[in-house]
Parts: sequence; C-alpha cells; structure tokens
Amino acid sequence: MRTRTFVSEEAKEMLIRHISMEQHAGNLYLNIASYFDSKSLKNTYKFFYQQHKEKIDAAEKIYRYLLTAGVRVKPIGVAATELDQESTLPIVDQYAQTERNLTDDLRRIWKKLVSNTNLQAN
Repeated sequence: MRTRTFVSEEAKEMLIRHISMEQHAGNLYLNIASYFDSKSLKNTYKFFYQQHKEKIDAAEKIYRYLLTAGVRVKPIGVAATELDQESTLPIVDQYAQTERNLTDDLRRIWKKLVSNTNLQAN
C-alpha cells in the first residue's frame, strides 16, 4: 500500500519544473551523442548516450515520487535542443553549463525545502 506524502504547491511546481529540465538535458545529451557518433567518436558517443539515459531516469524518479505523493503531474513542454556543430568546444561548454544549471536548481530546491516549514510535511 502506498503512503501519501504531503507535497506543497510550491514544492510540486519546483519539482515539475526540474523534471522538464532533466528531460531537456536528456534530449540535449542524445543530440550531442548523435553528433559524436556521426564523427565516429564511439567512446564519446557512449559517454553522452549514458548521460542521456541518466537524465531521463532522474526525471522519471522525480515523476514517480510525485505520483506516489498523490500529485497529478502535468509536464511542462521541453524545448528543442540545438548544437553548434562546427566545433566540439561549444558542445562541451553547453554540456558543462547544463550540468551546472541542473545542480544549481537541485540546490535551490533543497535549500527551499529544508528552510521553509511551509513546504515540509507536518
């Protein structure tokens, strides 16, 4: 039997937005993997394909948590990803910036949840 957890409206919105960010990153990393596959850089392709899978898995874990908590999740649309395919450096920079954005967002969510008693379960 599932135990429902209280999830405030603000926490729900933050987590749903983060799901969208994870999905966007997953799509970007699949696009990057495809780029390196087209350049016959198989190990780099494998790395970015694994990153793609990890981001999609992370989004699914948050989604399942919210479902377990009784939250109906209506995902936000995921923006298209684009690469500057003339050079590898901007692609790697885009990867690094995306990882920083995801990490910063998770830190922001964590700080908000632990500092705001309105968001914690009573």
